[in-house]
Amino acid sequence: MDLAKINVFDKEMNFLGKVDRYKSLIYVRKWQSYGNFEFHVPKPDPTLYADGNLIILDEDPERCGVIRYSEDDEYYAKEATIKGFSLLYLLSDRLTVPPAGEGYRVFNSTPVEDIIYALVKENAVDKRPIERLRLGESQHRGGSITFQTRYKVLSDEIESLCRQSGLGARITMNPDTQTFNFEVVEGVDRSYDNDLGDLGAEPYIFAKKFGNVRKRNYTHSSVGAKTTAYVAGQGEGENREIIILGDDLTDVDRREVFIDARDIEQGESTALEDRGAAKLKAYQATDSFEFEVITRDYRKKWDLGDITTFYDKDLNYLDNNQIVEIQETYEADGIKIEPTFGDPVKTITDVVKSTSEEIKTESRTSVGGDKTYTHTQTTPAMKWTVQHNLGKFPSCTITDSAGTVVIGEVKHMDKNTVEIVFSAQFAGKAFLN
Repeated sequence: MDLAKINVFDKEMNFLGKVDRYKSLIYVRKWQSYGNFEFHVPKPDPTLYADGNLIILDEDPERCGVIRYSEDDEYYAKEATIKGFSLLYLLSDRLTVPPAGEGYRVFNSTPVEDIIYALVKENAVDKRPIERLRLGESQHRGGSITFQTRYKVLSDEIESLCRQSGLGARITMNPDTQTFNFEVVEGVDRSYDNDLGDLGAEPYIFAKKFGNVRKRNYTHSSVGAKTTAYVAGQGEGENREIIILGDDLTDVDRREVFIDARDIEQGESTALEDRGAAKLKAYQATDSFEFEVITRDYRKKWDLGDITTFYDKDLNYLDNNQIVEIQETYEADGIKIEPTFGDPVKTITDVVKSTSEEIKTESRTSVGGDKTYTHTQTTPAMKWTVQHNLGKFPSCTITDSAGTVVIGEVKHMDKNTVEIVFSAQFAGKAFLN
């Protein structure tokens, strides 16, 4: 593989220029959510790197994105840093608004792919449209489920549905037609025992013995893992409808979580079970392989979303898993391709966020659970003042705009106010619990 060239377009997809001289470029592709990119150039160009401008790597419509961050560092690095996200990120700016007169958007026994396309059509095409967005056609894949949503972030709901089904989602870019194209995609089974499958795909095995793996990192994590779910439907207090999944588990194998499903109508036990099962899947312990591979077969014999086989003699490990993330790194001394098998390892931020989301709704109804607060800092600053009104001195986890945990000096001014001081300017979020 050669070093990628970065083609830059304005918001209307008019070509602005090509970047082929940069210090480094990282492009992360993700199967079930939006990816991200970052590159460093010696000279800033406010026109070329303006907020909202679009990029394509090597005229490849699957590797594109929107610029959302630029930094001109004349003091330390003496370079410009440009960051952004793949185009699926555009759907993070839309909510799942229910139909007029209805409390929730409800799908009963509907294929996952049909649900995804319907949500995008209703919330980003038919109403509050992203003008250049076009939709593919559903092939009714992913199995049938009961699903309800109300004012959730559209991209988050898509990710949740993809995690349940193994499907992927992406938005590609076509400068010729000046359109964005949303589609649900399915990976290819290239596992060693697939018997060539319906698609006739040749198996692919990652192993040092085959000379296609340089080094690997295996991680098992049960951080935030839950096994038993109390799924709460409608009602109040002791009259609230609650079902329990995983109630047979005991001792330390029983890890409980509360799941708020107040949006599901009373008596819909199947819908409560579907909601609980989906949430528990997100709380599973993870086994993840990250490794650097020889680039020769990338996108020729395997790609993002494919199910392949990984063999490690040292770990006595042989298993099939889906490639859910790929990091491409381009630097002067070479190119690195680093795929991730299985679910990415949960960070502290992931755990705090997911737990907080389940607790927040319940705490507002005073049924149980501690109060939490999430502060969003949109403007980079060295000092954040957070008015949380929790009436206590909460713990505080801080992330930057890329979701990376950062350390700041936390000062509790009183039981309702926190001041966070950093050594540099940051935008991001503070999770208070």
